[in-house]
Amino acid sequence: MQLDREQGKRSAAIVDLTGAPALNAKQRGVVGAWVKETRELMRATSISTAFVAPSALLRGALTAIFWTQSFGGPHRVLGTLDEAVAWSLERLCEAGVQVPDGAQEAVLQAFGRADRRKRAASR
Repeated sequence: MQLDREQGKRSAAIVDLTGAPALNAKQRGVVGAWVKETRELMRATSISTAFVAPSALLRGALTAIFWTQSFGGPHRVLGTLDEAVAWSLERLCEAGVQVPDGAQEAVLQAFGRADRRKRAASR
């Protein structure tokens, strides 16, 4: 992020927490401290950050962290990768970034999810 700020670059990020365990108190503290430490860098470089948290418990923990430590840029905690990708692409478009056709499938493929989704749809 530091280099991005120096170069005037902005980006969108997706943090996929699928399969991650619920955060204990110590881990919530570490995440909260990271949010606080990186807040100014996030403001300077982030178009959006989407967190994928399929577990309601994890979504709740992240939401609570962001209530106590304001995140440095637009963010959302979502239940699925599809939702996170769609939301992130919308933020990029709103920021004037040209998003190519097929971007959603390309991102899902980068996460190793596109093939699994196609197989599920064909059943």
